[in-house]
Amino acid sequence: MVFVKRAHGSWLPSLYRVALTKQFSTSSEGGGKVYELRTYVVHPRDQRQFLDLSKEWLHLRFAHSRCLGYWTCELGGGINDMVHIWEYDSLQHRAEVRQKLAGDPAWIGNYFSKILPWLQRQENDVLACLPGTDVKEAPGKGVYELQHVTWSPDPPHAASLVKNLARPGATLLGSWYAALSKPYLGWLLWHHIDLDNVHKTALKTDETNKFYVIQSKVLTPTPWSPLK
Repeated sequence: MVFVKRAHGSWLPSLYRVALTKQFSTSSEGGGKVYELRTYVVHPRDQRQFLDLSKEWLHLRFAHSRCLGYWTCELGGGINDMVHIWEYDSLQHRAEVRQKLAGDPAWIGNYFSKILPWLQRQENDVLACLPGTDVKEAPGKGVYELQHVTWSPDPPHAASLVKNLARPGATLLGSWYAALSKPYLGWLLWHHIDLDNVHKTALKTDETNKFYVIQSKVLTPTPWSPLK
């Protein structure tokens, strides 16, 4: 296998380079949008304060870009994790939003400066929709599940695999791959009719397609989440 050197000095298979080159060139991956998956790990003693302040002030953040959903982790991850997904027209759009937020005194003074001491850790990943897919609306209230998976490093191949996934009582709302790192990493956002359906319809390892579920988080919508 041929390897190519990246700017920061690490090495990746040339197949990954091809996939990364193509990642924003297909026509129907969520309209060319990018998505940011953010996870805030809040100290247990500060969780109630975080939730109350977020309910009061997160409308300031929603004015800048679309939030798909904002959840607390119920099962499968840190129970103090706050998981949220944001949509942007491009990486440049994200940079502009972040710059505006940094210069917004109401946002900084009333919210962001106050939550910083409560955060043990912040994580984020930049995602792109698999080719031929887009983000769907939830069919109603229910239970959400975010799966972190591995699959083919070729996004069109991964898209064909996802198209054939079937889970009775569940709706696949979004399917993404890592836009800036390793395209063999992916995320699936599911809506379930109830909590038991998450377990009853759990996805199995598919050795033929090299499909593996790394982690599955069951998520509960916050009061301000667009997805309820």
